[in-house]
Amino acid sequence: MDIEFLEKEIDLWFASIIERAIQKFEKKIAKFSKADLVQVLAEQLSGLEVKKEHVEKALEKTSISDVENFAKVLRKISKPILIAANKIDLPQAQANFERLKERYEHIVPTSAEAEIALKKAAEKNLIEYLPGNDFKILEESKLDERQLKALKLIREGVIEKYGSTGIQACLNKAVFELLDYIAVYPVADSNKLCDKEGNVLPDVFLVPKGTTLKEFAFKIHTEIGEKFICGIDARTKRKLSADYVLKDRDVIEIAFRK
Repeated sequence: MDIEFLEKEIDLWFASIIERAIQKFEKKIAKFSKADLVQVLAEQLSGLEVKKEHVEKALEKTSISDVENFAKVLRKISKPILIAANKIDLPQAQANFERLKERYEHIVPTSAEAEIALKKAAEKNLIEYLPGNDFKILEESKLDERQLKALKLIREGVIEKYGSTGIQACLNKAVFELLDYIAVYPVADSNKLCDKEGNVLPDVFLVPKGTTLKEFAFKIHTEIGEKFICGIDARTKRKLSADYVLKDRDVIEIAFRK
């Protein structure tokens, strides 16, 4: 199966890098403390964006002595895989999806073809469509019989069965569940919720859960981070310190030295 093959190849790739790290420090590794081992492995795997906390979690579940198993656990923690079960609208798709769902934790039924069709129809103002939701036909008289039939098939064969085309659900699950990110909205004016040009909530930043306000300031701009004074919660108007831990959907104004 393609999914199993891909996962195994990635796991073996991780294992080969870990093996090289062990060989490099072979004479010292037996004397390493857990902290030393975490540091060394994190450094060797930094090119894969593997962080110290990923290594720590993996070591809590298994031992470095079983390199292949350790690599598999570490990969699952640092690089979780989400399966988009595409073409869910085809006749045998439901049975295949149910079978895969028993074996894989992170799997979402999708229909990319339906998503493309709905977006194209929305661009032509034939329907009102927000990704991840149902659609609304704006003027049925503008649609021919073929188009109406296609929209009916999408609604009955995909949306009514699965809630959506699954494309937005895939993105949401990947970002907010597997990567554990949150959405934060920076504004220049916390009263009007706008930027300097008057655009309301013009930007959203996706940041890892646990990000502090000072770290967020640097993500917006280095100068804002360096000249940071405080933050203002747009909802409560409360002043926020540099070590304030951001929450999902926070709307924040950052005060900094000009």
